[in-house]
Amino acid sequence: MNEDRVVGSTCNELPSVTRLAFSADGQYVVAGGDPNLGQNLEVSELGGNRMWSTNESQIISCVAYHPNGKWIAYGRYAYTDIVFRQAADGNFPTNLSGHAGGVNSIAFNPADPTVIASCGYDNRVKVQKIPVDPGSPQKRDQRR
Repeated sequence: MNEDRVVGSTCNELPSVTRLAFSADGQYVVAGGDPNLGQNLEVSELGGNRMWSTNESQIISCVAYHPNGKWIAYGRYAYTDIVFRQAADGNFPTNLSGHAGGVNSIAFNPADPTVIASCGYDNRVKVQKIPVDPGSPQKRDQRR
């Protein structure tokens, strides 16, 4: 008989988790939820150690780890942009605009990780270059 096994537990302080994503190496989980019910974006190790968290003013509608694990991207129901944060500590928040309504799904291009696709409540799919250097914890426009 197969039994379910808990391999880790995390996000104990997020009462309404609605979005989850694993890092590519499977060691971290990003969770998004509803700001009306407490902290709503948290990155944790599988063992439960919280790495960082932040409060957003809107419900997190989607989350994704960049394929190299250095960046997290997320969208919010009532905002028209995608937010990028450094996965290790949440620093360097950078926004990518493009929708006329909230963003409800995002995905990195596996063949070209400098490209992200998103769809929004404006009924549009956008494919755009990301505004960060995927190999660096700095914004793309800061490189020289």
